[in-house]
Amino acid sequence: KAHASQAPVERAAPLTMLSESQVSNDYSKKQIIEHLKAHASQAFQDKHKISKAEPWKNMTRVQAVDIYKAWAAEQGGGAATAAAPSFNFSNAGGAGNIFANANAGSMPAFQFNFSVGAPPADGDEGQQHKPRKGGPASTAAITKGVAGVTVGDSQPKGPRIDALLSLQKEYDSAKAEYDRKRKELEREFFAQANPLTEKRREVVTGASPVDGDDTKGPIPDFWLTALRNHPKLGEEVQEHDEPVLKHLVNISVTHDLPGHEGREGFRLIFEFAPNDYFGNTILTKTYLMEDDDDDCLDDVDGDTIDWKPGKNVTVVKKTKKQRKKGQMRTVTVEEPVDSWFSFFNPPRMPDDDDLDEEEAEMLEESLEADYDVALEYKDKLIPNAVNYFLGLVDDDEDEDDDDDVDDDDDDDDDDDDEPATKKPGSAAAGAPAAECKQQ
Repeated sequence: KAHASQAPVERAAPLTMLSESQVSNDYSKKQIIEHLKAHASQAFQDKHKISKAEPWKNMTRVQAVDIYKAWAAEQGGGAATAAAPSFNFSNAGGAGNIFANANAGSMPAFQFNFSVGAPPADGDEGQQHKPRKGGPASTAAITKGVAGVTVGDSQPKGPRIDALLSLQKEYDSAKAEYDRKRKELEREFFAQANPLTEKRREVVTGASPVDGDDTKGPIPDFWLTALRNHPKLGEEVQEHDEPVLKHLVNISVTHDLPGHEGREGFRLIFEFAPNDYFGNTILTKTYLMEDDDDDCLDDVDGDTIDWKPGKNVTVVKKTKKQRKKGQMRTVTVEEPVDSWFSFFNPPRMPDDDDLDEEEAEMLEESLEADYDVALEYKDKLIPNAVNYFLGLVDDDEDEDDDDDVDDDDDDDDDDDDEPATKKPGSAAAGAPAAECKQQ
């Protein structure tokens, strides 16, 4: 770890204002709120409910921008001084998901933030200055005594900084080209994959005849069996869900989002045959990503299930005794129970954002768990439904892979001449996988 010099650190003038362009286009909601927590008064933070830990998790980017504008107005609303750059490098969201090995664990999204902490408080000169999490960049702290760099009142200047900015510009250009090509490749893949999954649907439902097969009707319990054989999704299926899931005839995913044109995200589509449980023949679950961050979930929405009377498997009816006006009476109430169909009722962000820290953490965990389940459908079950139906996917493969890593450390010499093997139903070896996590 690199630390600043032990010599007294010269403090730069505070960078208190971001430009309107930066707030509107360049900074995430987390960066905006962290800036406000570093510079806004405690009274302002309390008024706008941003004084608690990680408040950006409970708001949209638009709300963060509005809070910043309110603070800027209190400061006089003049032209803002550009803040020192904070470089965030994130992996491209979603590209690996398409080609992910059905058995491989998801790789966590990553982000590196090369921000330097605030300057030391009065009386702290001479101490090692460690970066403060979320603090504004102190240009003086990192440029004091560096050859070729001139410390100014706002940003460092000099030939070395010019060279760094030029390199950053080249990097940003290369990253933009990578993102463009990745999305183009993604579109090409789905253009080839969607007709194949549609043909699979026709074979499963019996809509498309197969040479040499005289059986009529759908393959019994194809998707129910595939769900049961999935190590994570199978845990969501309760015994009382199974009679309903026998009517599930197809699961698919699309990136076409009517009503949300131009947004990044995906929609899971569950198709059911007419049944005695609910009136819907299609149930969908939609995930929208943040406009300025393809790796961050912005909103999730599930269809409302039109349950027929007495057929709702997500609740159970119980009789309870109540006392009213001195008399006892028996009433029937519905209480929620675990069900696969609860997936269509995702966690909701409260409109007033009035959550304490514990509630916010619980909501964050619920949203992440819900999104992880969606990725299991999108990246594993849907592309590899046949393998899951036939039981060709080893539930314990991830654990075996971990053991293999340990074995490799001990037996490098023994493994040098042994080729890698691929289990039945697995995707191409080395296929990348990515997982979106809340930032």
